[in-house]
Amino acid sequence: ATVLAAVLAVLPLLAPNQLWAVYVWGTRAEDVDAVEGVTGVATIEWSDNGSIGEVNVNGQLMSGLPDDPKHLRLSSFVLALEQPTRILVLGLGGGGTVREIVEDHRVRRVDVVDWSYELPRLLATPRARSILRGALEDPKVRIFRCDARVAVALYADDSFDVIVDNLARGDWVGATTVKSSQFYREVKRLLGDGGVFVYDANFSDQDQRRANLAALLANFAFVYEHDSVLVLASDDPLGIVSARAARALAPRAAAIGIEGDPAAWMLDGLRLVTARDVGNARPVRDDLLVHEFNRYPLRYLLPH
Repeated sequence: ATVLAAVLAVLPLLAPNQLWAVYVWGTRAEDVDAVEGVTGVATIEWSDNGSIGEVNVNGQLMSGLPDDPKHLRLSSFVLALEQPTRILVLGLGGGGTVREIVEDHRVRRVDVVDWSYELPRLLATPRARSILRGALEDPKVRIFRCDARVAVALYADDSFDVIVDNLARGDWVGATTVKSSQFYREVKRLLGDGGVFVYDANFSDQDQRRANLAALLANFAFVYEHDSVLVLASDDPLGIVSARAARALAPRAAAIGIEGDPAAWMLDGLRLVTARDVGNARPVRDDLLVHEFNRYPLRYLLPH
């Protein structure tokens, strides 16, 4: 028994480093920057000689470096607005959204809310910091490590001109309360006159899409969709003009995948959402937990 105990004690020391990397960081990638802490593990898995990074938090993909098309879209629409002066970014992702907007001379303040304590530290490591051009250390930027639902409840009325939602997919566990009518009501409260909510439309299905749009329509006078991948909401008509759209998109068009005139892509893709678009869908509420999951989990196993 003593010999067996000794063997069992020694065996872990003989395990290859690759096995321990999988155990600790949850990845088999050979080139990884990682930070472990009180809310879990954040990693960047590097490839292509360290020029491309995949940002994960607790095993869930958050963003890509150097350029994530989704985050470039979000920042382009923010910069195409008339007055992006005070901005709240909900969900840090890979930091690309912050990098793009903080360099605009009109932007005076960027508050970032993320629940992960490890992610900001990870993005401050040398390779990520270089790609982000030190944006997270810019004097305009303040990073708060807390839950988005708590943050929007604590800010005063009329705190921001633009709020960017880069939070969880609507079908992720715990997502209902950050994709609900109650949440959107708090977002609206924080926006000043002419303020705009810019939301990555990461809906898992059409039922969820209509329910979220219904919740937005219940709180905002104007709701716009852009190619079903992005939503903008405001109590005033959007003031996006061709010149600003072109200026915002031109340096990012190739990375987003835009061909042709970028201003036309932005403006022609915007469509005003009406009650007819949502039909009789009930707005998502905090107590409708069904919207956290696909209603038919076996659908993807069945023939289409």
